Amino acid sequence: MHSFEVEEVKKVGKDFVLDIDVLPNRGPDCFSHIGIARECAAITELRIKNQESRIKEDKKLKAEDFITKKIVIAILPELLPM
Repeated sequence: MHSFEVEEVKKVGKDFVLDIDVLPNRGPDCFSHIGIARECAAITELRIKNQESRIKEDKKLKAEDFITKKIVIAILPELLPM
């Protein structure tokens, strides 16, 4: 049983690049680097270092600067009571 197929391994500089074919049923959990790392850790019984992501907000910009809110109310004649 397998979930992935390694199509190619290339050396680029000091690193290696793996071309991994993920089977469709494993897409939701393995279409990312962390998903592949978790699967490899489970197979090899090793632990991965959990990386927390932190997003720093720019104090000058706010979410409202990028979001447009528009409410449209449409009255359809066929829904009006006669």
